[in-house]
Amino acid sequence: MKVLSLYLSNSLIHRVNQARACHDDWFRLHPKNDEKAPSTWTEFGLFSGADDRGHPQAFQIEKTESEEDGSFRVYVGLTEGPQEKPWNWRVAVVVMSGGGKFVINEVIFLKDKDVDTESRLSEILELGCDGSHRVGYSNTNAKPSDPSLKQ
Repeated sequence: MKVLSLYLSNSLIHRVNQARACHDDWFRLHPKNDEKAPSTWTEFGLFSGADDRGHPQAFQIEKTESEEDGSFRVYVGLTEGPQEKPWNWRVAVVVMSGGGKFVINEVIFLKDKDVDTESRLSEILELGCDGSHRVGYSNTNAKPSDPSLKQ
């Protein structure tokens, strides 16, 4: 976080810190050392996605679009796997001006042939949490659509 925080908005840093505190709260509530915490953002590439998308090998900025609020949506192509048969996907990174530089405020994981729904990093960071407190998922509708993120 020391290195990354230079490139993140204060809002995103706050959301990551809340998610970390919530994750710590789960361990406080479940002190057994052999119990695995539910999969959440900790098993997620913060800028790339879940599962195999968590470790891209290459990226390319494809295009940038201006938003009405003064931010920019930067579309990034990501690649993983062998050169002969790479796996490609895209994310949209929302950047904004902050402290005299551009910082990341949000990451949008775009819908594609392998992912049925679009999701946002801010939503994933809050899954199963009420601020810094772990609350779990109150009902089946509140569970994330990505099976790797379910409790």
